[in-house]
Amino acid sequence: MNDTTGHDALVRLRGVHKTFGEGRAEVRALRGVDLDVNPGEMLMLMGPSGCGKTTLISIISGVLSQSQGNVEAFGYQWEKLSEDAKAIARAQNIGYVFQQFHLVPQLPAIENVAVPLLIRGVPREQALRRAAASLTDVGLGDRLDDPPRQLSGGMQQRVSVARALVGQPRLLVCDEPTANLDADNGHAVMELLRKASRRTDDQGRACAVIVVTHDARVESFADRIEYMEDGRFVDAPVGAHQA
Repeated sequence: MNDTTGHDALVRLRGVHKTFGEGRAEVRALRGVDLDVNPGEMLMLMGPSGCGKTTLISIISGVLSQSQGNVEAFGYQWEKLSEDAKAIARAQNIGYVFQQFHLVPQLPAIENVAVPLLIRGVPREQALRRAAASLTDVGLGDRLDDPPRQLSGGMQQRVSVARALVGQPRLLVCDEPTANLDADNGHAVMELLRKASRRTDDQGRACAVIVVTHDARVESFADRIEYMEDGRFVDAPVGAHQA
């Protein structure tokens, strides 16, 4: 069951469709998705490549617009906001962790983590201080001045987690965060993400974490798993972990 919360959901989708192209080139990426995302939970989205998972998180985070249906996040309806207002809302509310890390190679770890705060206008000294604290939280307090090329893949992913968390987001969106990591590093990153889902910000608001993954090794970290196929939610495959 996808609709689990009622009025306290951080994100709420109802009847969401997304279509790309027209005519014979038309692709129906989402087909009537209903979903609530709860504060304080880690939700995993699983399913085969091309089933709509990345499209879904792009719509949740206001990067894509739905073709039909209603999307509410943090009290906003994305389609009613201007592009500038969407960008501000994303910066204030969402942190991102990507499969490919997306670190700036010329910058040391501390400056990579400070980037979201600097974009929001936080004074540089304060941003660097908060970035150092965030890196310390993920176990990299001794690597603040190292550029990405001097860090292992697992360390780079931890830098990206620190960057996502530094602004105290209300929603953390993670797209295949363990795909490039070995089992030990993948486990360490998922521990950090689960810890993030248990945190509250300075206003006492809980963070939700959405993880898109194919990695069956990390299913046990989920509070809830939703399986997708052909743009809609389906029952769990036989033998799949039930959160």
